[in-house]
Amino acid sequence: MFYIVRNNNVLKEENSNYSNKKVERMVLFPFNRREKNKQRVWGSVLSLGGLLLVAVGVLTVNITPIFLEINIITLIGIVSFLIGIVYLTDTLD
Repeated sequence: MFYIVRNNNVLKEENSNYSNKKVERMVLFPFNRREKNKQRVWGSVLSLGGLLLVAVGVLTVNITPIFLEINIITLIGIVSFLIGIVYLTDTLD
């Protein structure tokens, strides 16, 4: 006997095409595919935008004291990159 998940309710059905592992994953991760894709897009945008801001911030600082002087653009870029990475790793199963 197999279990099928529909609208977060577990229904018992015989002769279904779902394997036990797939049903366990569906029960443990009841996320919508559209929500996951949206989260992946936001994670990619934030991480790439953060890298771009870090590059712009590093280029605007004088070349010699590059490690001593961090401007606000670089800090915003680092924070944005870290938030984007957290969003992306949250979508991994």
